[in-house]
Amino acid sequence: MPSALHARGLVMAASYISLSRVYVTMRTLSYRITLRKEPEGGYTVLVPSLPGCVTYGKTVEEAIDMARDAITGYVESLIEDGETVPLEEDLIECRLTVEAHA
Repeated sequence: MPSALHARGLVMAASYISLSRVYVTMRTLSYRITLRKEPEGGYTVLVPSLPGCVTYGKTVEEAIDMARDAITGYVESLIEDGETVPLEEDLIECRLTVEAHA
């Protein structure tokens, strides 16, 4: 089973037409995922850079596999519809801690 560290690498295809030929360019895309443990069991997976890309798995490993499938389908759908594929190349990620009356 892939680990959380291996869940980041995906190979996607982008295609374009030139002189009546279709060229397919393979590219490795990386996306952050967030796994949230659910009270009833299992894990919900969110992909922050892909709005609405959410999936679920009973175990961490299954959740990661489901996320890979969801991301692949999401990106392929964007390509088929001629939409821009979001990338995380220039993303800066940090965690903030705040005090609150919760």
